[in-house]
Amino acid sequence: MGWTICFAAALCTLTPVNSLPLPASSPVTGPTEGLSALTHFAGDMYFAVCDKGHPRHLQRLTIGIDRASGAVTNVVCEGTMELAKGDDFEGLAWDVATGWLWAADETDNSIRAFLPTGKDTGVSVDVPFIFQQRRINFGFESLALDAAGKNMWTCNEDALVCDGSRATTGKGSVVRLQRFSRRSPKGAWRASGQWAYPVDGMAG
Repeated sequence: MGWTICFAAALCTLTPVNSLPLPASSPVTGPTEGLSALTHFAGDMYFAVCDKGHPRHLQRLTIGIDRASGAVTNVVCEGTMELAKGDDFEGLAWDVATGWLWAADETDNSIRAFLPTGKDTGVSVDVPFIFQQRRINFGFESLALDAAGKNMWTCNEDALVCDGSRATTGKGSVVRLQRFSRRSPKGAWRASGQWAYPVDGMAG
């Protein structure tokens, strides 16, 4: 799916431009269904993580984009790498400083680092204990690093048990935006801020 972004004052709107089907699976690239997160690597290269099938796996993709319109022009799956650990990844972020891929797992609200080969580095982020009050299948749903590589952000999909009821049709809930920071490009991530964020109710 290609998008264009329009900023006006404090408002941001997303307009869909086009979409292309994912390439069919093959013995080389494996299945491409179930892509749940995407991160830019370099040029037209991206990594995606899949949350279907066991073991979970990474996809290395080439995605062509028309720079004028934002339209996706082609998608090629270059290869598949099995992930050594994890269950339901919903966030992925490429870390230029370490050469690692950080992946957020919705099942246990963990954030782990993997090599581009899928090998587990054994490194994880110390996540605030409050996130253990997640609801099943409503944990971490995103992950992003800033351009300087000094801050990483994530957010839970729906309210923690301690924060009230889940969102329903016409009624929203409150989630938590969590920031982690590090003092140096290869330093350990530490929780550095957390904000309550009201979300809208589900569409009918």
